[in-house]
Amino acid sequence: MRDAFVKIAEAAKKESHTGYGDYAVFGGFSAFTEKLLAKDDDEDAQLIKGVVRHYADSNLKTRKAIIDLVLKLLGDLQAEENTASEENTASAENGEIREGETVREHTVSDYSSAPAEVSPPASESPPSKKKAAAVKSPNKAEPSGGTAEKSVCYLKGVGPQKAKLLEKLGIRTVADLCEYFPCRHEDRRFITEIASLRDGEPALVSGFADRAELSRIRGNLQILKARITDGTGCLTVVWFNQPWLKQQLYDGREITVYGKAENRNGRLMMTAAEYELKRSSEGFGILPVYGLTAGLNQKTMRKIVASALETAGDGIEEIFPASFLERYDLEDRREAVLSYHFPKDMASLKHSHRRLVFEEFFLFRLAFELRHRGDLRDGIAMKEGKEEDFFGMLPFSPTGAQKRSVTEIYKDMSSPIAMNRLLEGDVGSGKTVVAAAAVYRCVSSRHQCALMAPTEILAEQHYRSMQSFFEKSGMRIALLTGSTKAAEKRRICIALSEGQIDLIIGTHALIENSAVFRDLALVIIDEQHRFGVNQRNALFMKGASPDLLVMTATPIPRTLAMTVFSGLELSVLDEMPPGRKPIRTMVVTEDQEERVLTFMKKHVAVGHQCYVICPLVEESEGTEAESAVRYYLQLKDKDLKGIAVGLVHGKMKAAEKETVLEKFRKNEISVLVATTVIEVGIDVPNATVMFVKNADRFGLAQLHQIRGRIGRGEASATCILQSSGKNEGSLRRLKVMEEYSDGFKIAEEDLKLRGPGDFFGVRQHGLPEMNLADLFRDHELLREAAAAADALLAENPLLDGEPWKKVRELLEKKNYTVH
Repeated sequence: MRDAFVKIAEAAKKESHTGYGDYAVFGGFSAFTEKLLAKDDDEDAQLIKGVVRHYADSNLKTRKAIIDLVLKLLGDLQAEENTASEENTASAENGEIREGETVREHTVSDYSSAPAEVSPPASESPPSKKKAAAVKSPNKAEPSGGTAEKSVCYLKGVGPQKAKLLEKLGIRTVADLCEYFPCRHEDRRFITEIASLRDGEPALVSGFADRAELSRIRGNLQILKARITDGTGCLTVVWFNQPWLKQQLYDGREITVYGKAENRNGRLMMTAAEYELKRSSEGFGILPVYGLTAGLNQKTMRKIVASALETAGDGIEEIFPASFLERYDLEDRREAVLSYHFPKDMASLKHSHRRLVFEEFFLFRLAFELRHRGDLRDGIAMKEGKEEDFFGMLPFSPTGAQKRSVTEIYKDMSSPIAMNRLLEGDVGSGKTVVAAAAVYRCVSSRHQCALMAPTEILAEQHYRSMQSFFEKSGMRIALLTGSTKAAEKRRICIALSEGQIDLIIGTHALIENSAVFRDLALVIIDEQHRFGVNQRNALFMKGASPDLLVMTATPIPRTLAMTVFSGLELSVLDEMPPGRKPIRTMVVTEDQEERVLTFMKKHVAVGHQCYVICPLVEESEGTEAESAVRYYLQLKDKDLKGIAVGLVHGKMKAAEKETVLEKFRKNEISVLVATTVIEVGIDVPNATVMFVKNADRFGLAQLHQIRGRIGRGEASATCILQSSGKNEGSLRRLKVMEEYSDGFKIAEEDLKLRGPGDFFGVRQHGLPEMNLADLFRDHELLREAAAAADALLAENPLLDGEPWKKVRELLEKKNYTVH
């Protein structure tokens, strides 16, 4: 079996062992496979690529099915290795043969970037136009009172088995189905002439079938191909494992097919995602695409939702007064729900989207403000430890922003109400100093503190910093990470439980059951977006309502933070320490690399140090991006021969990484080649050059974090971002790094450039999870809804009165959580 297949099999096994999280290989399993087989155009390679194409977009059950299928196919290839060459005659035409059934259909996304988790079989078809019309005009003669709250089994065609599948999606009642909105819509209204098809774009074609051929690839894998003609050209359409269809595709049979057109060696092909055995001049309409689970397909889901809307549509009640709808140009709620599921045109879809997203943001803001006013936790009032005493311990003068933040934190900590504060600070703004001030106040009041960081490197950096701050204070500080030896770990945990440790710094090891506190009163979480909600809560629950300080150097755009976190305690470090020189940033192309290396040699010659950042660890990961290992060897043995070059990446053992980093700190290594493992937690003032290979592959916020590793000393520093220059949009993004050094401004620009839903993961950053709304795509609507909620609360703080009764009831029913 060829090397590429062996590597894919190894990656698939890693995915299986890591729970199908799509992080076993850099860039994700599908991208890894696609790059590895980029130059392979035979049947086997195309089949594997087709199977894994949308692995990242699938749910865990579908991912497991994809991995199982990949391993089975590769196992078959291994067993048939001696005859594999005879099977290549199927050629690259088989490229997407499993995409329609196993992964998901190709899509034209109109509103949401969220993918469907599972796609329908290729034979499914959407509800007819007559059915869609019936959905929007349910039988008003039938009583709907109480129907909405009945089990989904009440609906025709939904038995116990389908009910179990729906329950996996959180759907138990007819009302749940009505509120289970599509994750996106596909515009299939217009027929495209075959002569006008564009490579790689989804399209709907209608014509006549002929030359239907059925062939068996191996085992149970069958492929059906038919030629479709429409008078302008011909197209080969592929179906997977639907042998019965061959009898229906007789010569001259009318057919309409939806799929993605692809040019394979000069031949136009399409994998059928959906089809109807008839000609169409009007297309399929605008179809909803729902998130699914294994065992459900889009056709079934559309029918079930249509049935729910027809049965209980009259029971969808308006929650806003008529005057409120008119003031904010909002559609009636019932019409919005029906139209969003089955829109008649793009205008109605847009209007219903506005109504439902506005409602979601409006209710969230109301819930947030009301809970913030009336649901504050009792905490510990810490009276000892003065600001001036702490600042007097520092060998430097704090910035005004640091003083302001410490004052805000000390006020919270002295209150009997538990602190819940977010500290945002740009790279190098001095968040650690502010955290140390909070630690000082807590320990002075004779309580324990915990500081949790996402990586061992960052935890060790915090440990060294805190030791230097409190070297003469007698504070008892410990470090607990996954690399802590068992005997040392037991000793630390015993001392922690007996109150003999004042401050413990660590990674996820802090949330293990063995870490028990005697009196935990302050929890500090750094780079909070890297922890899941449950991980943060697990540490928080180890104390009796401790104060909470979360820190991030990944700035949320100011406009968004002001809207989402209004009323929440928020401290911002918007001032850099004095003497911190600006970092010069430049974008270069690949053909300028020799000049970059010459520039690095000059800096090394005068005693300075350099970082080189690569996006991948090993060459075997099969993409065009630079491999840290390969580039390290190239620099060490050739380009920078005679200069001490080191290598550090995430796959190294903790002790190995620390050894290399310690040598770099001592200037025993002049050039450090690394992956993003050094993104946070590395402080080497003598480093003056940062060279980022394949910078197009990083987000701006991440590049800003990486850039912050230099410019920490007295010498001027330069960050060099290498771009492939192949993508104009990527180059434009990198130019933002040349123009701005303010992380908050970069975040604002990144939001503008990336557009809908692609700024950063909402869940990762602890922002509220929404059903339809997207905090970044819909940020303008968020501001409008937030302003409306604030105006209402200013006039009616308790939402008194009959007009707001349904809003109050819905707020009690909804479970909006802000972490």
